[in-house]
Amino acid sequence: MADKIGDHNYKIMLVTEPEDWSLLEREIKEQFYKKVRIFKWKKEQAIQEYVQQIRPDAIILSFSCVSSNYIDVVRQIKEKQPQMCICVCTTFHSQELVSELVLQGIDGYLIHPFRKAQLKLAVGKIRSILLERYKQKEKEMEQKRYLDKIRLTLENGFVYSVLYGGGDLEQLKAYRDALGVSGHGAILTVECGKQMLDSSKEELYRKRIRIALIEFDAVGKNVIVGPRIFNRFILYVPEKKGSPTPEEVRNKNRKRLEDTLRKMIADDVRVFLGDVYPLEEVYKSYQDALKKQYRKKENRRSLFFKSEKYIGHKEYTKLVNKLLDSVKFGRSDAGETFQDLLENMEGLTYRAKVNKIVQILVLCCHAAYIEGDNELPFWDCGKMIKELEEPVEDLEKWATQKFEQILSIILQHQERNTSQTVKQAIEYIEHQYASEISLEEVAKYVGVTPQHFSKIFKMETGIKYVDWLSELRIERAKEYLLEEKYTVKEVCFLVGYKDPNYFSRIFRKMVGVPPSEYREGM
Repeated sequence: MADKIGDHNYKIMLVTEPEDWSLLEREIKEQFYKKVRIFKWKKEQAIQEYVQQIRPDAIILSFSCVSSNYIDVVRQIKEKQPQMCICVCTTFHSQELVSELVLQGIDGYLIHPFRKAQLKLAVGKIRSILLERYKQKEKEMEQKRYLDKIRLTLENGFVYSVLYGGGDLEQLKAYRDALGVSGHGAILTVECGKQMLDSSKEELYRKRIRIALIEFDAVGKNVIVGPRIFNRFILYVPEKKGSPTPEEVRNKNRKRLEDTLRKMIADDVRVFLGDVYPLEEVYKSYQDALKKQYRKKENRRSLFFKSEKYIGHKEYTKLVNKLLDSVKFGRSDAGETFQDLLENMEGLTYRAKVNKIVQILVLCCHAAYIEGDNELPFWDCGKMIKELEEPVEDLEKWATQKFEQILSIILQHQERNTSQTVKQAIEYIEHQYASEISLEEVAKYVGVTPQHFSKIFKMETGIKYVDWLSELRIERAKEYLLEEKYTVKEVCFLVGYKDPNYFSRIFRKMVGVPPSEYREGM
């Protein structure tokens, strides 16, 4: 018994005579260290229906409780749930019977009346089988998390290479082959809310964006969900033959996509899609999307509403200060303000534009530097100036790319400064969310008082502990619901809720539909 049974609570069903329940239950609880829920079948219940309702990990089935052909009952159970561990009980023994049961895939065999040594051996075998499956599932989940992490690195690298790689075709081709995407595509940006998205929500939002996009034929499973810059995710949409083009998505489905994402993310989501380009020119699609994002508000009062074309020095300085504040505090209007400044330079000579752009970019780096607790990662201003020694074909595009790069560096810097206490807490919650985990328990784990933990958790994640835990549990619940092998009630228990009705209310409040409707809709 040296091996631990794991953190999973197993479900074992007893389809036996009531007089055997006590003996079986005692042996099961002893070998499973009480990490088990035992369900007892009653004669008025149909066995197959009860098995489908409970979906146990293992079943101890006595042939004396089976009115029909017991071989057929075993076969039917195995057909619907092939992974279920079945141990049969009978009052007689024959080689023919054992052979037939082995063919049906049973995992254990007991002769009634039970002898203690025989019972211990049979339950031990059930335990070993379930433990091995638990370990295998954990291994598969760990492998999936590892592959997801690799894919995230590849996707981020691919999108960065497309936008800022300087047209390195060999590098782009390597990413394209690794991710299995086509040579033509468009950039899709998803803006979530008005403020910088805290890093603790990034994985959750990334998954929700991917799930929502799968519903659209033009996007499908090949969409590349790239990096996040402040509150904006950057995605690459590969164009596929025989499916609607990204332009059709923009014209027909953009509003529907926004509505879907708003339900799933519960934020003011805006979606912008650039035109389709060859892979080496997809950065142009990003420019399209950015222009739409920054100029989408058609009813927005223009900064250039005066009769003269350009604002004066005082207004220009005010606009620069607004940009610097947006950069320091991670506000989503940073890009829009930067575009306003570029627009104000339209009448200037090339060299005058370059001077102003360089000044603004250096000021943005300096603003982030003096605001941060640590030194900002190195930004090579000399290299930037050297690039401008020769005239740049599209100065606006170049400036926007550099600004986006600076924002990306600032974001990474801010995320690295998230306190170790909150990081440890999040890791602990992600492993323990299925149990009754309280704020006091988490605070004790990270070594601070509950009051201090509550304060710093809200300050750094932007959300209360209880709301963060609920979001995590509901996200995990959605994943379980998509697997279809668990009932809604089982999902409720798997993600840490004890009351199915309360679980359904929370799920509906956060997702917009009850769990059952969510499963049907997916």
